[in-house]
Amino acid sequence: MFKQKPGSRKDTVLPYLLILPMVLIIVGLVYYPVGRTIMTSFEAKDFTKPLQTGFVFLDNYKALLTDSTIWHSVTNTLYVLVLILVGTITLGIFTSLVLFKDSPIKGFVLAITILPWALPPIVNGLLWRGVFHPQFGIINKLLLELNIVETGIQWLSKPFLVLTIASLVVMWRTVPLASMVFLSALTAIPSDIYESAQMDGCNSVSAFRYITLPMLRPSIAIVLTLTSFVGVNLFDEIVSLTGFSGQTRTLLVEAYIRLFSFLNFGQGSAFVALIMLASAVPTYFYIRYLNAQVEYS
Repeated sequence: MFKQKPGSRKDTVLPYLLILPMVLIIVGLVYYPVGRTIMTSFEAKDFTKPLQTGFVFLDNYKALLTDSTIWHSVTNTLYVLVLILVGTITLGIFTSLVLFKDSPIKGFVLAITILPWALPPIVNGLLWRGVFHPQFGIINKLLLELNIVETGIQWLSKPFLVLTIASLVVMWRTVPLASMVFLSALTAIPSDIYESAQMDGCNSVSAFRYITLPMLRPSIAIVLTLTSFVGVNLFDEIVSLTGFSGQTRTLLVEAYIRLFSFLNFGQGSAFVALIMLASAVPTYFYIRYLNAQVEYS
């Protein structure tokens, strides 16, 4: 039998053949839709006006940027995004520090913690809609039993409350993943660093500020990136809580309305392109300024 020599043509081509199916899937499901969306954003494609077609360059973007309803959805998204980022980072670090402590039930607590992240977003939204139901929700029942309020609070009737509750629903889903990311980073920090700091008179607060937090910077960048994508693309939770109400629309809900209700695929595609840009820009700064190399020495 003849053996194939190292560096032969077969050895050179085989790796590319093995990754070819994945490349085709990525191109078909990611790059082609993104490219087609960007191309459509420069076209007049409104199915309510079928005779108006052709290349319009930046007209769709100009129409969006001068529309007051768009800026209302931008304001809603920014409010939700800030709450989600602050809450996810704070609660994620706190939860990971609690889980980092050795305990006989640590494995059980880890399993319970990850459950909300495993549930689909629409299920989370419907679950919390029941929790905040004005008549049958557990929150109002608890407040009434404790005589804190005399009548049930209409939690989902005011835009500010709806957006705040939607932020809590999203954090219910993002905090578990953030906790796992921070927990893995905590386990990678050598214990002798803390022992040396303790010998030098460093207390717990100083150790967290000058050792733990700097070591978590790459993990914080990862969590900020993932959470920003979730916050900017918020859709399921808002729709499950209040439907397509005009006062609580976020960017993605507004894009959906323009695409599938108004049937304006030109402006809708331009809106989606702007959302993609809004998701990508913060990611660059997170990676640029937070994802620094950490040396355990």
